[in-house]
Amino acid sequence: MRGERPIERLASALQDCLDEAAHKAATEAAQDVKKELTPRLDRQDATLRLMWKQMKGKGKLPIDEE
Repeated sequence: MRGERPIERLASALQDCLDEAAHKAATEAAQDVKKELTPRLDRQDATLRLMWKQMKGKGKLPIDEE
């Protein structure tokens, strides 16, 4: 960094801040999406299990196999 001019150091520092902010925003967005979707997926799983039971399904559901 010694050979860099002050404007280049400033640009580099601003880019680091922008990168950190983008990473933080992406992480928070992913957490929000997960929090929103988990209850919906749980309800869908419950519906599938109920249908499976009503149809006298045998064995595990495909959603149980991971």
